[in-house]
Amino acid sequence: MDRRGREGSGDSPEYALKREAEDIAAIVDSIGESVNVLGHSYGALCAIEAALLTANIRRLILFEGVPLDGDNLYKPGLLDRLDALLKDGNVEEMLIVMFREIVQMPPEDFDALRSQHDA
Repeated sequence: MDRRGREGSGDSPEYALKREAEDIAAIVDSIGESVNVLGHSYGALCAIEAALLTANIRRLILFEGVPLDGDNLYKPGLLDRLDALLKDGNVEEMLIVMFREIVQMPPEDFDALRSQHDA
């Protein structure tokens, strides 16, 4: 589906996770029968929230869901740090911070990725 703020959909100041969950639930309910829903990354979180709004989701298939701490998606100041690293041209450090602090990649996976890059 075309998520709010992506592709052909515009964004608005009223954006909220709950609105995306309501969108998914509305689409699911419009199908008229129970369906399976696949969600990836932030879409996995939206799908979980949608499942709380409709009985028409038979099964959730979730991949690489984004961990959240309440309503705070990122630690305070994290986006400013990433933006500053990017503006300074330090893309590699920006990616390191993103993998460690947003993706929360396990250290051994990060080390394996880094060793592949360095090879």
